[in-house]
Amino acid sequence: MTIYQELLPVLFLFISIVFSIIIGFRDYKKSIRLLQVGVPVTGKVIELISNFDSKNGTQYKPKIEYLDPFGVNRIYISNVSTNPPAYTLGQTINLLYDPQKENEVRIHNFWGLYRLAIFCGMASIGFLAGILIIVFHSK
Repeated sequence: MTIYQELLPVLFLFISIVFSIIIGFRDYKKSIRLLQVGVPVTGKVIELISNFDSKNGTQYKPKIEYLDPFGVNRIYISNVSTNPPAYTLGQTINLLYDPQKENEVRIHNFWGLYRLAIFCGMASIGFLAGILIIVFHSK
């Protein structure tokens, strides 16, 4: 095996680590900014949108109606689907709303704010483990 064939997987994993860290850090910064400038609003689950996935079955994500600080009725649809549903119809949910960026809304809890940063950090650790396995296995 040539040196290039050995280095290619390591290079791929290293680039994956870099991108995971960048994406995770950017999302973390967005969450911190939202905590600083965001306005807490209360929303109500008005619908559970179902998505069918042949691997995971039917999953549900909440469609939340809330009133922004300017008195405008708005809708937020979570980008996270779960089974069983994480929320129930009519349930009240705390949101953070950025008045400067109308589309920047997140559910105001730990998972709602930091899930992408956590996944990216976990992926980086997995990629690093892959590099270590390749490096130490080739010796």
